[in-house]
Amino acid sequence: MPILTRKIEDFYELMPKSEFEYHIHISTQNSYIYFEVPKVACSTTKLTLQKLEAKTAGLASPSQEMSIIHNKKKSLLLSPSDIGIDKFCKMLNDSYVFKFGFVRNPYTRILSAFLSKMKWKEGPYRKKIAHILNVDIKSNITFKQFVYAVSRQSEFEMDPHWRPQTTQLFRNLITYDFIGFFENFEQDLQEALKHIALNKDNKNHLSNRDTERINMKGRKTSANNKIESFYAPEIQSLVKDIYQNDFINFGYSFDLPV
Repeated sequence: MPILTRKIEDFYELMPKSEFEYHIHISTQNSYIYFEVPKVACSTTKLTLQKLEAKTAGLASPSQEMSIIHNKKKSLLLSPSDIGIDKFCKMLNDSYVFKFGFVRNPYTRILSAFLSKMKWKEGPYRKKIAHILNVDIKSNITFKQFVYAVSRQSEFEMDPHWRPQTTQLFRNLITYDFIGFFENFEQDLQEALKHIALNKDNKNHLSNRDTERINMKGRKTSANNKIESFYAPEIQSLVKDIYQNDFINFGYSFDLPV
């Protein structure tokens, strides 16, 4: 594995420090780093990894409540500052530390972000988009307007739920051991767990039952099934421009998924 020369400031140039801390999940006892991309089954992934941490430490299985899964302060998974930035950078270059993440087709990911985040009439996500569009926060915001607003943001300014995955994963700063795909999530999550288990002599491999998708309690958007009804040609063109690097870096077709 090639050793990359990087400074912590290189990461902070891509996203705010608070987001950098929140979306990186480190296990020192199971020797891995999971880089989270929101809207790519991150809830299921984090719960599965938290179960693994608890199992390794001989602790009770963690709660499946969404507020707990996404509360970093209550997670057994660590942030870079928890272990120290120097150790974090050393782990990035350690061939025994498994580094992985998951990606999703940009067309369905941004649609999923729209469907889940714009439905709340007074939420913080809608407030930011309404401000860019210069419209009332309670007004109807169409998918076309949403995509246009996103296109007006820099990648640093974007919310992690729709920031390009190339940036969210620090693609130019990290040499990954494995990148799985949302479209093949169950199999790819199991593959990631096999790599983690190999680091621990197969002692901590979870069963399929442990990695079942959690009940999302209304959070699922079924974006994959709604592509045709949302994507006019001009919207598709704009999404292609915003996420060009994602399409190229992760091998997705510029054609709409069928």
